[in-house]
Amino acid sequence: MSYPGYDDLNATGDDIRLLYVEALPTGQLDLLSCSMKTVALSESPPYYALSYVWGDQTQRQDILIDGHPVSVATSLASGLQGCRDRFGSDLAEVGLWADALCINQANLDEKMHQIGLMSRVYSQARCVVAWLGDESDDTADAIREIGKLSEMFTDYYEASWAMKMAIKLQETSPGLGWITRMISGTRMNPLRSNGWLKSMAEIRVKGSSATVDSLEKPNLSSRTKLALRDIVERPYWSRVWTFQEIVLAKNVLVLCGSYELPWRDLGMLGMVCRIIRNAPSRVEDLGVINELIRIFGV
Repeated sequence: MSYPGYDDLNATGDDIRLLYVEALPTGQLDLLSCSMKTVALSESPPYYALSYVWGDQTQRQDILIDGHPVSVATSLASGLQGCRDRFGSDLAEVGLWADALCINQANLDEKMHQIGLMSRVYSQARCVVAWLGDESDDTADAIREIGKLSEMFTDYYEASWAMKMAIKLQETSPGLGWITRMISGTRMNPLRSNGWLKSMAEIRVKGSSATVDSLEKPNLSSRTKLALRDIVERPYWSRVWTFQEIVLAKNVLVLCGSYELPWRDLGMLGMVCRIIRNAPSRVEDLGVINELIRIFGV
């Protein structure tokens, strides 16, 4: 059953519809219930925008909108529930925009007009929620490994900066060797246990003649690659629109079930993988790495 309460929107204005999701006591499972209201983008209403994959439209479940049972795709229902779990009672005050419900899909004129407003919808949202889907048994490991690899790149970048500063000081002010040692000691410390990253940083800064094939193999275990596949092989990343929605966002929150992924960590991960790909003979399986590079465009 579709929602019977759609009012006509201004055909030339900037009105949109928002969902306001009722919170439930912690641990209580019940039919997701929300209300729908019309607001004007020009009035800067507070709201979140949901970015997700429509998925299999034959898999359905009911939610309540203004007391009416409405059948929605399971992919959307899980995204709404994920947002409710993450934001709680905030969603009763701050709206949530989801295209399949907030646009009357049976009204073609409205659909065309609302598509023209989508760039404003995503750019004005308080936050765009990138919903990857429900968590799996590997999700926790994937989040942990992504954090580790993000930290690895941060260390690599800081080490490169430290080397560059140390070389410059040594060339211009030889008497300030103690400053050089202090900078290197502070910034290089995280890499002392990772000879591969340290060598890569040296090549980046000094233009060393060493080849990447001679470097120590990076620690990207089979377990790590398996965990990363849980994230990078999800249908969300194959949808063209998701990238446009994320690029327009002021803030991005990536949700996978009950887990959050900082967007910064995902971006860092893509950059780490680009570095690793420079030494292909030292890594057995580049499938996940190439997929990450494709996703993040690094």
